[in-house]
Amino acid sequence: QKRKHQKKLLNDPIQSFLLKDLVFKRKEKTIFDHFTLQLQKGKKYLVVGESGCGKSTLLGLLSGTIPHPHIYANNIPTNALEHSSIAKQLTYLRQSPDLLPGTLEENITLWQTADSNKLNRVLDQVHLNSLKSRLHESVQEDSLEISGGELQRISLARGLYNIKDWLFLDEAFSALDEENAKQIEYDILKNYKGSIISISHKLFDENIMLFDEVIEFTKQGVNVLSSLEYLQKRKNSLHPIKNQISNNESVLPDKR
Repeated sequence: QKRKHQKKLLNDPIQSFLLKDLVFKRKEKTIFDHFTLQLQKGKKYLVVGESGCGKSTLLGLLSGTIPHPHIYANNIPTNALEHSSIAKQLTYLRQSPDLLPGTLEENITLWQTADSNKLNRVLDQVHLNSLKSRLHESVQEDSLEISGGELQRISLARGLYNIKDWLFLDEAFSALDEENAKQIEYDILKNYKGSIISISHKLFDENIMLFDEVIEFTKQGVNVLSSLEYLQKRKNSLHPIKNQISNNESVLPDKR
């Protein structure tokens, strides 16, 4: 009986996640209604929509932190797999990261022997040059002053230093100013060769074009669009009056 219920280890790299005919409700609110979506390794997905619509739930389902029989990794139900065998292939960065007991360097390397070149490269990537001289400082010290933006960039540095094949970003740039958010996201999208599923409210047209698909949560349901289709839709929604005038110019009477 014990062997019957023992979960399997997923030893192979995750090539795809599949949500198959997924029905999921939260507090009587339907998030997914017979929804099917396949996410392929090597592709980059942007997840957008209003707060509370289920975007973080999607990452929870894919990562296995919310068990469900209709989520598959390599065509195996994730609820039949050991959670650790999925988690070890994911880098999951949340909106509100925590500092761990230890030094700033240990918070980034997660107590691995530090590779100084790699550490410097990652700190440059997330614009944290100012912390290079403070890596020995302990986070328990009362004198340690870290802003919300720096904390989020430390979390990004931790994720990039310990990067896996799949990168889940849950509002990972929310505390950054516009310029830093845009540049750091662009750099990750251009240079990271793995798979990205990124939830974001900070949207930049140049960065959107680097995603393969956009998963859009709406009141009517969940849509999957190409980045170009989403940009056009976004343009129309941001400038409805201007677009309406432009579309009607040919039929307006000539008042000369």
